[in-house]
Amino acid sequence: MSSTTPVPAPGLAMMYQVQAPAYEAARAYAPTTTYSTPTTPPTFTPADLVAAAARKRAIIADLPAACAHCGASFAGVASGPCVVELKGGEIVAYCKAAGGCGRSQVLFVQPDLNMPEYEQVCVFEADPDHPAPPPAMAALVGPQPDAPCRRCERLYRDHPQGYDTNGWRVSRQVPQPFPEGWPTWQPATKSWS
Repeated sequence: MSSTTPVPAPGLAMMYQVQAPAYEAARAYAPTTTYSTPTTPPTFTPADLVAAAARKRAIIADLPAACAHCGASFAGVASGPCVVELKGGEIVAYCKAAGGCGRSQVLFVQPDLNMPEYEQVCVFEADPDHPAPPPAMAALVGPQPDAPCRRCERLYRDHPQGYDTNGWRVSRQVPQPFPEGWPTWQPATKSWS
């Protein structure tokens, strides 16, 4: 007898197989970033919130009736809804069924809503005349806090940090607004609106 639906493997392999569809679908609407150049910052493409909203609505319209791990039915569970939206926006099914496994399954992955704005800063280059630790130690700990930068003369401890190889770093994050009709979890009614 052949089956068109693959039977998940036991243990961790099954857990990852059950979660995979949510994360694979999220790639379609996730934001992307390209590398910077010496003269241009990384190119950021924000999350496709229209596609994410469509995916979220599709998940809400077809919520699972049973645990994907153990098959226990969610019908008649008295301890509250088995499918909820977390604070971060993910939709998760929890197996609360009698005799169930207690595991969770991610159904929807919330896209990153932040859009970075970039600024270019000096890339630290240690002054070669400054005393430095032996190369093996320097490779482990990095520049000394009192090492001056050859380019801007600021000490390493005062120098800008968190930049890429071309000196671009995120100066601030600007949140994207949700599009019209974004499904929102209502805790009072334990449903989406």
